[in-house]
Amino acid sequence: EDLDRESRRYQTKVVLQRYFASAAESEPLVIVIEDMHWIDPSSLEILNELLAITDTSPILIMILMREDHDHPSWALTNNARTNYPHRYEEIRLKGLPGAQFQSLLAELLGDPMVSEELGQLINARAEGNPYYVEEVIRHLKDNNELVLSTGEWILQRDQIGIPDTLQGILLARIDRLETSVRETLQLASVIGRSFLFRILQAISEAEEELTAHLTNLQRNELVMEKARLPELEYMFKHSLTQEAAYNSLLLERRKAFHLRVGQAMERVFEDRCDEFLGVLAYHFEQAGEVDQAIDYLIRAGDSARLEDALQEAGDYFDRAIRLLDQSANHEALARIWMKRALVAQGLSLYKEANTAYATAFQHQELVELKDSDAVTPEMQRDTPVKTLGIAWNADLASVHLGKVDTIFEAAMFRELFAGLVKIDKELYVVPHVAHSWEILDGGTRYVFHLRDDVFWSNGDKVTAQDFVCSMLYWLSPDRESQTTQLDDVLGAESYRRGENKAIGSVGVKALDERTFEVRLTHPKSHFLYILAQHFGCPLPCQVLVQFREAWWKEEHILCNGPFILKDVSEDEWVLERNPHYFKSVQGNVDTLHIVGFKEPERLIESYITDKVDIATASMTYLIPDSVSKAECYIPPRRLWNLHFLLNPSKPPTDNLLVRRAIAHAVNRKNLKRASGSSVRETYGGLVPPGMPGHSPDIALVHDLGRAQEYLYQAGFSGEYGDTKLEIWQYHQFSDIQQVAQDIQHFLGIPVEIQKGWDLDSMLERSPHLVLVAWLADFPDPINFLVEGAAKPLQQLSGWSDPHFNNLLEAATREPDRKTRMERYRAADRYLVAEQALFIPLSTDLNTSHLVKPWIKNFRQDTLGYINIENIIVEGKNRIKE
Repeated sequence: EDLDRESRRYQTKVVLQRYFASAAESEPLVIVIEDMHWIDPSSLEILNELLAITDTSPILIMILMREDHDHPSWALTNNARTNYPHRYEEIRLKGLPGAQFQSLLAELLGDPMVSEELGQLINARAEGNPYYVEEVIRHLKDNNELVLSTGEWILQRDQIGIPDTLQGILLARIDRLETSVRETLQLASVIGRSFLFRILQAISEAEEELTAHLTNLQRNELVMEKARLPELEYMFKHSLTQEAAYNSLLLERRKAFHLRVGQAMERVFEDRCDEFLGVLAYHFEQAGEVDQAIDYLIRAGDSARLEDALQEAGDYFDRAIRLLDQSANHEALARIWMKRALVAQGLSLYKEANTAYATAFQHQELVELKDSDAVTPEMQRDTPVKTLGIAWNADLASVHLGKVDTIFEAAMFRELFAGLVKIDKELYVVPHVAHSWEILDGGTRYVFHLRDDVFWSNGDKVTAQDFVCSMLYWLSPDRESQTTQLDDVLGAESYRRGENKAIGSVGVKALDERTFEVRLTHPKSHFLYILAQHFGCPLPCQVLVQFREAWWKEEHILCNGPFILKDVSEDEWVLERNPHYFKSVQGNVDTLHIVGFKEPERLIESYITDKVDIATASMTYLIPDSVSKAECYIPPRRLWNLHFLLNPSKPPTDNLLVRRAIAHAVNRKNLKRASGSSVRETYGGLVPPGMPGHSPDIALVHDLGRAQEYLYQAGFSGEYGDTKLEIWQYHQFSDIQQVAQDIQHFLGIPVEIQKGWDLDSMLERSPHLVLVAWLADFPDPINFLVEGAAKPLQQLSGWSDPHFNNLLEAATREPDRKTRMERYRAADRYLVAEQALFIPLSTDLNTSHLVKPWIKNFRQDTLGYINIENIIVEGKNRIKE
């Protein structure tokens, strides 16, 4: 569900725009936003987007707010004034002038006139504030201070006690309530401006009288009913009333009430607490329950970050830091300061990010000093060790660690090499070989400081020069598999293209043995995520120079990760624990056997016959009933998509109209898993739900009328000659037979499905459609749009599009995150909707991992990585036998 939140947030904006525009089609529409000075950043962002619809629809957006130039809500006023001056009107409310003041008095008191003395007294107190006037009149009436004399209202006595402030009047009014009714009002004020009856009922000690109390408060015009459906909800008539009731509570009583509200919300919304993380954090924070407040604040920050609400995430983390600063929990402070730094970097606030990183590293140093007596790698290697067998759905004969083009190659790189940084289970970047770093020169210069205890598997130290050699290797123009992910490094692109062969022109440098520097052409907020891939891992210079592309063969390779490569064959890899690995690990696996299977049936069989302990990515339909459900590990939903790539270099898919026809002919509801059950189809773009920049509802939908019309426009009118569509399908993906039949039946174009593992064979054959799956390397849209889309499209057809390239270039250089995401969405829409080069099919991979009962601590993250180094093998070790 967390992965869907960013999608829902963006979709909410789109749906609201469409909803209000549609509502205004039948008659003009007025949208009133009251008390906008309390608005949250996400709602403010959506409201900013709604301003544009006033240009095309008869809609009036009326906003009431306090004039506070320092509040974020004031930015909306500036936006409206600057970008919509032809539609913008601003009314600054001032005190009521004399004539209107007299009219209001007459309205409130009835036909009799108000004496001059009384009018002056009320005006002196209210200063033209109509709400204050209303409350003063109510105060005088409630205290029987007004009498009629000779046809006009006068004061009962000369000296009366009218409070000097509106808060004072409201407090006096609240004090006149019965004690039990007043307490109900105070309890409600702690919940908020609006409050659910169910929550108030859960915390009130006057359960039986609660309805009567609320009726009393409604008669006194202090609260009013807000909604009955989906459940009963009330709200304070005015925010100042809620503030007055809240301020009438003594501090200790207020804290106690906040605690009761927080605990009640936990009970009432036990299954939905993740929807109220920010509210729960607030109540426990106000209650002084520090530990619970910190937990909810961090969870709220993590959730906001997943929704790409980075400003809100930063605010939550800042509040948690203020609470944690009261403790000496340096480990927690190190983690949260790292999160705070990454949020600031995502917002292109590099100076702020650099300060946060520095603070995180200081706390981490204190943790390491405190834990200097903890378990060391040397001590851990004395514990009992085991052999682990894993069956992998992969063609091991085609694996090449010098390319890292497949999920298996990326997974093996992670086990064999430790990079500068890594991505944790919450998708944050954390230190690894680099114990600290600085981001300088406005985000264009990164300086990494390496640990002193990192060694190659032969005992030699890893140095900064090894990182230089590694990056130059990945950028080498002589490599068959070119990478573009490092093109933002200074001089990298021209070096990669062979246009500049001077190594010194590339912005990577060893400042000394333990300091590595990278310079960029422009700031790139997700650059640390790129370095968490194999590009940020060191490769030993001596091995690269001596053995070139054969550096990774088992007889040459040197590793600095948790395992070393011991033996390689066409169907099995053997890894052994690296005795020089610098990190302590939880696992006890000493030898790792990875067996590759092209056929998923054989993969399952190897597990059932106990030849392996784990079978990865097993197709659900193949798992027999004899396998216990307890052995089926269902991974978390991953950042993944399945789509058709259409070849724009081969007739007839070189024709845009034909591509659109095919896209409209595809019925996602007929896309079957091999089990025969329907997949969860997607109609969004290539960037999946849960990824910042996801675009819902941009794919071309199933519409046979449009499909046939596009074919007719393309010149096909029932005669196709020798035209035939070839579809390439990899074995491990969904069965597309029905989809292919639909295309053939409804468009009348013969379809042929080719299956295979070999990428080179697929490229040589150059099919019309390729079924492609992409699993995120890191949580940024560019990973899907370039590595998962543009790169395979270019490999297949030589495709390059200046408009698409310009959109991505502008996005990567854009410091404003909101604008950057909009440009990513524009690029996604261009590929999927405008050019019909991709047909998104599904974001739901229906697989399970099979895990033997004696395997403990098995886990997979949302990027698809398994924590092999931390796996524990207990009991009988069948693989060794």
